Amino acid sequence: MMDRHIIKLLLASSALIFMLFVKPNNLTVFDYQLWFIFICAATASILDFIEYYRIFGYASTLTLTVIALIFLFAGRFGMSLLTSLATCYPGLLIGFIILAPTNLYLYAYFCGILMAGMFLTLGTIIIHLIFGRPVSFAESMSYARILHWFKNALTESYLSTPIMASVTAFILGLSFRLFPEIYWWPWLIGWDTVEYVAHLRDFMTSLNPFKPYYWMGGLRNIPPLMNILLAPFAAIVDGWILMKFYPPICYGFLTAATTYLSAKVLGLRGRYLLASIIASIFFILNLRISWDYQRQLLGSIFMVLSVALLELYGYLDEAVKQIIPTSMLILSAMSHEVTAYVSAMLSLSAVTCILVKEKRLWKMFPYMVSAILSIILLAWYARGFVWRNPFMGVVPAGVVSYKISSVEESLAYLVAGYGLLIPLVLIGIRSCGIYYRLAVIFLLAAGLSPLIAPKTAIATWYRFLIGASPLMIPLAFRGIASTNIGKYLILYLIILIFPGLCFYMPYGAYGGRLIAALREFPPYLAPSPSSHRELEDLRELSWFVEKLKPEAPIIVDASTARWVHLGLRNPRPSQLTWLWSNPVLEEVLDYIKRENQSRIYWVTRKSEAWLKIKLEDNQDVDLFKGYQLKVLRNGIYKVYEIRVKS
Repeated sequence: MMDRHIIKLLLASSALIFMLFVKPNNLTVFDYQLWFIFICAATASILDFIEYYRIFGYASTLTLTVIALIFLFAGRFGMSLLTSLATCYPGLLIGFIILAPTNLYLYAYFCGILMAGMFLTLGTIIIHLIFGRPVSFAESMSYARILHWFKNALTESYLSTPIMASVTAFILGLSFRLFPEIYWWPWLIGWDTVEYVAHLRDFMTSLNPFKPYYWMGGLRNIPPLMNILLAPFAAIVDGWILMKFYPPICYGFLTAATTYLSAKVLGLRGRYLLASIIASIFFILNLRISWDYQRQLLGSIFMVLSVALLELYGYLDEAVKQIIPTSMLILSAMSHEVTAYVSAMLSLSAVTCILVKEKRLWKMFPYMVSAILSIILLAWYARGFVWRNPFMGVVPAGVVSYKISSVEESLAYLVAGYGLLIPLVLIGIRSCGIYYRLAVIFLLAAGLSPLIAPKTAIATWYRFLIGASPLMIPLAFRGIASTNIGKYLILYLIILIFPGLCFYMPYGAYGGRLIAALREFPPYLAPSPSSHRELEDLRELSWFVEKLKPEAPIIVDASTARWVHLGLRNPRPSQLTWLWSNPVLEEVLDYIKRENQSRIYWVTRKSEAWLKIKLEDNQDVDLFKGYQLKVLRNGIYKVYEIRVKS
């Protein structure tokens, strides 16, 4: 017992000695000094609490230990938060302090709280050393019983049933995903999200879910469900406001659906269910879906519910109950191409299982309907059942050729994205039914197609890999619950969600190398671009285009074209021409000549002076002869009119 007291006393004394005798000569050393004081004092307090919390309660000097811990954590992380705010969240800052005049007094306040926590820790440990234990002032419930009561209150109320757990998950998922939307108000988070607003405005002019619409440079058959669901709201509220609230609400529903699957199908309860909810909210691939894959986010909700309901009702003999999972399969197919693929494969699997094992034709009929509808929708999205391929000739729709780099990228997704999940998923997958297993296999097979089929892959294979995330997370925690490693649950959860927490922070932190390994992955959960100055200029650009009412083609790079589309309604591809790289003057003039245009509008960041010099200095080159340049809009993003001289 004396050894424990000595260790705690040495730790608390070390913090005091380090404060009194170390004289930092710069802010970096000062911050390291504060971290050392915090670690020593907090460790001493935690050891003191762990030693006595089973016996002593709030009416004892052990409460001073609790207060000391609160002071220590509030002081240390309050100072870190001030520096993070001053530097726009570059990371968990250690050895770095920003003492701006605006935060100087607050920094001194938090530093004082940290020092108070240190002195309180030392004083409490001395008291416990003198008396051999905490001093009680009255009878009180022990802290162990208090913690146990809180645990039971949580599990018996908010997590008591699958429905209650799903409601809790919805509220948590929505709340956490709403914070970035508020932080970046009024800007839309994501890259594609701006194009979703433009498309929704296009849709509201015709309200036909089954006609081709302009989408990112061409006319496409768009999965109709999102438009159908949002149309009544878009008639009241502008699409811009809708797309600020749609992602958090859908993210809440996705978290709720995953929780329902975890509780009802996998039987997760208590801390394992809570850990699954937290992981679903902060897992980096789930957050990536909500960044700007808005239709896939909607489809993922119905996909997860399809799997859950297939496992609950798919093995029953009641005909009516087969309609419930098939309805979810059809809604999933109407939401996005990735989830339509899963719906088609699961429907065909259900038909096969019923035909082989049960031989009940009446039960097979609903799944035949969902299979046929899913396949028809997939063919409609792809505009046919086959595609022309320059290397392979005619191939099934959805199959593409790719570069060898796709092999490396798919491996990177597997390791960087799912490396921490896969070992436990392999354990947990034994506890689920055939439909759950097949859904995971179908998604991973499509996502890893660059590894499976040389020289060919499923189009946007990485979206299938990302799409498996909501199904993989519960399996990992089912795997933990099935083994004897539950005591490491909190540590595993922290490690699992750490990349997602970095991605969640307004300007990212510590996620650079991981994110660089993942294809089509943004650095953090923010608008694109994330500069307020650029965002303001792009919004004004969309207003300018709306007033311009252009009668000639607009040439623009893909990143800026989204904002130009905001100002146009149902443009033709020949009217709004996307170039995936920033076009140079030569490409623009070549387009004019190739398309036999008399004039075009060009949106670019190039300065007027530079372009005029470029034209004048190259008048002896045929490509540059006979053009007149006029600036229509100045700013970061400029609009030029280029005419052929008459």
